[in-house]
Amino acid sequence: MNIHYDLVIVGGGAAGLILLANTFEKATSPLSIAMINTGYPTGKGIAYSTKNSKHLLNVRVSRMSAFTSDANHFTNWILSKPEYHDYHHENLGERFVARKIYGEYLEDLYQSLVKSENKNIQFDLIIDEVIDIKKTDNGFDIKLKNHESIDGKKVVLCTGNQPPISLPGISNLKSSNKVFINPWDDRAVENIDPNQPVFIVGAGLTMVDTVVSLIDQGFKNKIIVVSKHGAIPMAHPVTRVSVPHPEKAPASDIHEIYSELKSKIRSAIDHTEWHEPVLEAVRPFTQKIWQELPIEQKNRFLRHINHRWAKLRHRLPHEVHDFIQSLIDSNQIELYAGKLEDVQDNGTDLTIRFFDKSTESSSTIKAQRIINCIGPEGDFHKVENPLLKNMLASGLIAKDPLSLGFNATGKGEIINKDGEIVPNLFTIGSGLRGILWESTAIPELRVQAHEMANKVLG
Repeated sequence: MNIHYDLVIVGGGAAGLILLANTFEKATSPLSIAMINTGYPTGKGIAYSTKNSKHLLNVRVSRMSAFTSDANHFTNWILSKPEYHDYHHENLGERFVARKIYGEYLEDLYQSLVKSENKNIQFDLIIDEVIDIKKTDNGFDIKLKNHESIDGKKVVLCTGNQPPISLPGISNLKSSNKVFINPWDDRAVENIDPNQPVFIVGAGLTMVDTVVSLIDQGFKNKIIVVSKHGAIPMAHPVTRVSVPHPEKAPASDIHEIYSELKSKIRSAIDHTEWHEPVLEAVRPFTQKIWQELPIEQKNRFLRHINHRWAKLRHRLPHEVHDFIQSLIDSNQIELYAGKLEDVQDNGTDLTIRFFDKSTESSSTIKAQRIINCIGPEGDFHKVENPLLKNMLASGLIAKDPLSLGFNATGKGEIINKDGEIVPNLFTIGSGLRGILWESTAIPELRVQAHEMANKVLG
């Protein structure tokens, strides 16, 4: 007979851990919980497992608490650590600290839960991979790769970002040791030849991390970066500007929203202020607006406006932005607007052809490797994850209409292939991006975790 748990959290990254912490905080009656994790240290996931101290958070310290009930939890944790005395000053909340520090915070948080005196909770961590979940009369049968199956009355899928699976022009080179489809594979930036260029596809936050890692190892050759629009993320201001509080949410029409945002951003810039207050003022309404937009307007946003939103919304600490810009100014980074067309492995190097929008022609270069930094794969029909593939095949889950993650309600209730809510099957985090749009950063995750904890305890 399978071991039974009241709650099973599938995924032990930041989302899973923050949900676990919020559940511990709220539980007042007996509850058995299993969290299943594999691949990365518990609580850290991909994002916070980095050991590179130059990989910084792109959210300020004051907004990174794991709890909605204690906004200063992360800030106070740093202040309690003598080894981080350099950060112990009055503007700590405005700083962007190393992601490895946040990983240590999550690790400490997990250890505090393990040692918790909350006698209502029986908790087990299972280091394994979930390969399938089936609905049963009493809940769910959760099949593990290396252990016996377990039963769960309620299940929350915290599966995180799925790695990209391909790039145009290189489907026949997946086995090449010069082609890195997954940029989070540590080997992507290891054993670099200092005498040959590196080619990167994508110019967002993942590219920035990759470049920082390359330069940190002493790489001094060319880094060729090609993306659809040829623009790096903008910088956060050194000091945050006060945020206006609008009396009502913007209209639920993408044309009106875009026009209003452009006008307000231009006005802010004209008055020598930053655009940040405009975006921060809209942020509390973003999920509501997104859910109210018709599907055709969401698709129009993704086709025509998303790149502008991403550039403004997903910003860099100013010191990181200035560093990347200095590499562009010195021509160590060659940044192109264009698209990858073809890659050939010549044995000793790669011959890469890409379309350059500025010249409206194709260019060919030689590089020692190519690294895919275009971001995670959202279409679950394309991913290699056995759990998602099996649950899709059985119809227990379905992808959302935009192919960005799970089909679900705004409250994280999973919707199956027949369009029905699956009782007691939930998700939080990046899998809700198609439903909520803003669903990946800690400020959103902790709110979702707080609300989901109330739901699974209800």
